[in-house]
Amino acid sequence: MDISTIFYSGLSGEGKQLMKRIGLISGLLLAVVMLAGWSSIPQGSGLMSATAIEHQSVTAFAASGVPVLTLTNQTGETFYVTLTGPSSYWFQVLPGKNNFEVMQGEYTLSYFACGAQQTNTVNVKKSGATLKLTCGATDKSGNAPVLNINNKTGGSFYLTLTGPKTYTFNVPTGKSTYQVDQGTYDVSYYACSEQRTDSVKIKKKGGSLTIDCTKAKTGKEIAITVNNMTGGTMYMTLTGPASYQFTLPVGKTKIYVLKGTYTYTVYGSCGSDTGTANLSKKGSWSWWCY
Repeated sequence: MDISTIFYSGLSGEGKQLMKRIGLISGLLLAVVMLAGWSSIPQGSGLMSATAIEHQSVTAFAASGVPVLTLTNQTGETFYVTLTGPSSYWFQVLPGKNNFEVMQGEYTLSYFACGAQQTNTVNVKKSGATLKLTCGATDKSGNAPVLNINNKTGGSFYLTLTGPKTYTFNVPTGKSTYQVDQGTYDVSYYACSEQRTDSVKIKKKGGSLTIDCTKAKTGKEIAITVNNMTGGTMYMTLTGPASYQFTLPVGKTKIYVLKGTYTYTVYGSCGSDTGTANLSKKGSWSWWCY
């Protein structure tokens, strides 16, 4: 079964039908390659090794009578943390609550998360200690303003905020939240095949930011309504006057592009297609499988 690019109304003048066929197997293989490239995220530069990972349950700690350090990982990532103090430890920290048996004393924590090397301190008493690890402001009370990010690009990326403080977040698809200090921030990130900038104001009650590849940016773009009738998500790359990458769910999605002729590559549930399209004025572009 092949995927077809069907009538693009209002764009090609004569309403010329664009039809191409590419085998399902080769298309799916190409889709895997493309998706792997879109979802790649830079990793930390360090490499650590150990013969064992100390990651035990709170039940075992209670029985031993040794203090318990509870690390609440709110970064959304899994990472390794090094504790340096009365003794040295190396733990794997999963999202959510993690409990570790440690000696009493003051410790320095070091770990790579949120796109950067992080450090923190904690004082473990006889009764234990708790610490929240977040991407954002270091606020042990958890009352710092919250930045809500809605990532509609279809892929994860690193985002940097520059303002009263500097933060770097690893932003997954969908909705995520981060603690940051109040103030106005410049926003920088690479998504939708280009480096993008924005700004956001964080008030006492927080702030919000929506990132969407289909959103018009300069006011010079034209609107194209893509009608995905393939029964599955499509991934479209356009190269021409500008470069774009779109993740298109089933149904109609409005995208914004600069006027001109583009080379397109589309991957879907029933194969792939490549070709050219003259996107010179507002119109619609429909796709289906056959």
